[in-house]
Amino acid sequence: MADEVAAGPSSRPSAAELPFGPVSQLVSDVLPPGVTAGSDVARLMQGYLGEFLDLMTAQANERAEAENKNTISEAHMLGALNDLGFGHQTASLSASASASADSAPSMKRQKKGKRGALPPGMTEEESLRLQQELFAQAKAAMTGSTPVL
Repeated sequence: MADEVAAGPSSRPSAAELPFGPVSQLVSDVLPPGVTAGSDVARLMQGYLGEFLDLMTAQANERAEAENKNTISEAHMLGALNDLGFGHQTASLSASASASADSAPSMKRQKKGKRGALPPGMTEEESLRLQQELFAQAKAAMTGSTPVL
């Protein structure tokens, strides 16, 4: 156990390494215009971000276990941020998560509504007539006769 503590968090195996492309893009996005960073900087950030996520997950998992929960919740993650000294970020993250959760049901309704929507420029009567024609053609194909339209 003492060896584990002495080795530090980097001795813990990471669940997965973050993809290099998005990390490199993130580094480029935060730099001022005209300033570039080498790929070694993105590789370094990739390691730091992975380590940060490992720490966050471990801390949130400890909070969940303390509550006898098997699933890490948003509250556990926000508590982990506080524990790690990032409490000043929790308000903006909570607001962002709340806004995202509020928009999710409306997005689901929009997607669901599109399934039954009429094709553009077609009236309900035209759509019904087309549907009946297609059913007649399908029935004719199944029975081997010619459809009566």
